[in-house]
Amino acid sequence: MKGISTRFTNTWFLLVAVAVGLGYMFVIDNTYDTGDSLEHYEISRYSWKHSYLFFDNWGKPVFTFLSSPFTQFGWIGMKLFNTLTGIMTCFALAKIIQKLIPSVSPYWALMLFCVPNWVLSLNSGLTEPLFACFLVSAVYFIVTDKPYLSALLISFLPMVRNEGYIIMFVYACYFALKTDWKSIALLSAGTLIISVSGYMLLENNNDPLWIFHTTPYLSQFVKYSHGGWEHYFIAYYYMTGIPVTILTILSVVYFLYKKMRLGSVFKHPDVMLWLVFGVFIVYFTAHVVFWKFGLFNSFGMNRVLLSVIPLMILPIVLFIAQIQVYVSAKIHTIISVVLIGILVMFPYSGNKSGFILPQDFKQQADLQLFQRVVQELKQRDLKYDRLYVSAPGFIWSLGADQFSPVFKKMYAFENESDYSNSVIVYDNWYSNFEHNVSENTIVEKIGKDKLLYTDQSEKGTIVKVYYVPAYQIK
Repeated sequence: MKGISTRFTNTWFLLVAVAVGLGYMFVIDNTYDTGDSLEHYEISRYSWKHSYLFFDNWGKPVFTFLSSPFTQFGWIGMKLFNTLTGIMTCFALAKIIQKLIPSVSPYWALMLFCVPNWVLSLNSGLTEPLFACFLVSAVYFIVTDKPYLSALLISFLPMVRNEGYIIMFVYACYFALKTDWKSIALLSAGTLIISVSGYMLLENNNDPLWIFHTTPYLSQFVKYSHGGWEHYFIAYYYMTGIPVTILTILSVVYFLYKKMRLGSVFKHPDVMLWLVFGVFIVYFTAHVVFWKFGLFNSFGMNRVLLSVIPLMILPIVLFIAQIQVYVSAKIHTIISVVLIGILVMFPYSGNKSGFILPQDFKQQADLQLFQRVVQELKQRDLKYDRLYVSAPGFIWSLGADQFSPVFKKMYAFENESDYSNSVIVYDNWYSNFEHNVSENTIVEKIGKDKLLYTDQSEKGTIVKVYYVPAYQIK
């Protein structure tokens, strides 16, 4: 397989990646997540109407800015944006492989589409795909001798996901060991640009450090739990599947073995050590610690690993390339063909770390529930000037602008004194857990007789709709 990368062409690779990415986009009718995925979409969708949303720190300014032209076309635009992001990530991986590991085909980058949860995340409104795209693209700029572009890209990473600040530290160490002080200085560019822009453009913003003071993960409003040290080690398997997990372990062991034989690697920093393994280890360890001690409102979500999983394709491909050192070309070809077959077929094997069909490809039960509730309310043609709601799935199903004065988050319910002409949409997850408003609280405020409609999904989510007509309060 020597020299196979010379037969690689950008056009053909992109055609294959686009075909796979768009193919999944049109087949999958699942938002992957019924909370954050939909909230990010809503912020992006209505940012053109409410310009302050471009600087919403929870929504992530860079994600909102880049995705907003797509989300003006609705949910299909959101899916298209993340799918294109996934394709770009895959293409950047191929170019890195072509540069760093020329003895194997860059088409190995398509392995990324054999990671079921990565594919599903591309059909969501989540920020993980864009974060991964920035990470991989930054490595591409390094290997093509464009460190300033790499540093500039990483500087905007915290405005895609807050873990970007952790990644900046790793890059700062890498640039310091290369004595590249200009690149280190550029790592602050993104934060400065967004901070100054928000300070100048946001109404009534007198805080030049607003981007730090409005960090949502320092909030004490919601206190999630904590878990064990092993959580994310197990999560990696569920996020990637058996083949990629095994290949990851083998590649890590092989890399450590080679580095130990070569002696201390800290005298000779390289891309694979610092910007692939280094970034992955720091990111992974941070989430292990956050979840263990319940820091920064960590919820122990498995999907956060999707931000760095694409990076781990590189050491896997390096390991596959190194196999040919120990076997003949014919045996290496056979091994490669067998691996490709396993990687392609595994997602459909029925294993719990693969696709769960047909559920993963169809709309979630909770969204079907919220759509039934919306349909019921539309049929009743209720007149109201306030709607209290917590569940993002309800807003998404309603297709309305949740940032208009009509809509109020459920946590505002307790502080009101007049509920006349209001609809209250209670659910037993977001209302209770996210906004700390129980059904008993609602009944105490407005009375049981205001219950208008109730429904339940097969997953156990319960929705109860209360209606208080004008001037009819308990």
